[in-house]
Amino acid sequence: MLASGLTGIIDVLNIANRLNKKKLFEWQITSLSGRTLYSSQSTLVQTDVALHDVHACDVMIWVGSQFEGREKLWQHCRQVIPHKEHIQWLTAQSNYVLACCTGVSYLAMSDVLKDQRLTSCWWLKTFYNQYFPDLRVSQEAVYIQDGKFITAGAVQCYFPMMLHFIRQVAGQPLCEQLTAWLAMPTSYTSQSPFMVCNAFEQHSDIKLLELQHYIKDALNESLTVAVLARRLYVSERTLNRRFHKHVGLSPSAYVRLARLEKTKFLLRSTTDNFDIISTHVGYQDANALNKQFKVQYGTSMMQFRRTR
Repeated sequence: MLASGLTGIIDVLNIANRLNKKKLFEWQITSLSGRTLYSSQSTLVQTDVALHDVHACDVMIWVGSQFEGREKLWQHCRQVIPHKEHIQWLTAQSNYVLACCTGVSYLAMSDVLKDQRLTSCWWLKTFYNQYFPDLRVSQEAVYIQDGKFITAGAVQCYFPMMLHFIRQVAGQPLCEQLTAWLAMPTSYTSQSPFMVCNAFEQHSDIKLLELQHYIKDALNESLTVAVLARRLYVSERTLNRRFHKHVGLSPSAYVRLARLEKTKFLLRSTTDNFDIISTHVGYQDANALNKQFKVQYGTSMMQFRRTR
């Protein structure tokens, strides 16, 4: 696991107790085995109890582990299989079940998320497409609540997830105090600003990788689905299918992200005006580019350049 994903959540609960001036939360750290664990940074983590010895809880919180590739994550998920019935039982009697980062995939393995809307790390979309194709997983949402389930994206998304949780169980005033004392970020509601193209290239479809590299080198050219399909000698339908399977985005969405990522680079590294930058990245109109930039990153090109 990532140490901050565990200790950060405990910090939030502990400070909530202090600000509330009476204990709201008690917690135990549990693992499948109950043995002492090490984080990805080799920090020693003493567990309180093995999962099979947990017989009651109001809330379960599943933290994430360091991502080491889809196959490794799937191996970790399979370790949950012997504990599925117990997890299902605990889920049924819990008031809330929270999961963040790759912790969402462990919870998914226990078959309790089949009918839920959920989110996870933006770069895990293809993992869910492959191993949990029936799940409704958002790639953009920072956190989503569906009934008792609250799921969140990459590890630092636990901040807004925990604020949302505490707002429900303890009220807005305490939530505002936590925000102030911990300087918690509350302004972002989407994972889209954090998306980068190279994270969508972690697959083994060589021809598709070549096409992705071509796209990034030819941003000022016509890059319609039809053009890209002809370059790969496949139908548009096949191209869309391969992109969704291996990339987790449509071809058009990938092209859009590549153009916006290059726009960020040019805004940082040059003094070119917006019309010139637009031409470099394949937009005819700087206003149209600025509109897409603001949708993706939550700020205008002018504001981004001022803060580079």
